[in-house]
Amino acid sequence: MRRCHRCTGSGQAPCQVCFGQGTTHRRLDRFGKPVHDRCDGCFGRKTTRCGLCNGEGFIA
Repeated sequence: MRRCHRCTGSGQAPCQVCFGQGTTHRRLDRFGKPVHDRCDGCFGRKTTRCGLCNGEGFIA
């Protein structure tokens, strides 16, 4: 068993939708400024369960 390189053994990896930001660009307001909203992938937590090790932190 060795530690997962994507999540470094924690089981939580940065969100692939928002790249760890927690927010995503939704649209432009009437003044042309970007409107950001909570990410749909991680719901603002910035991390998701690692898909490589399935959240265990280790790879066989």
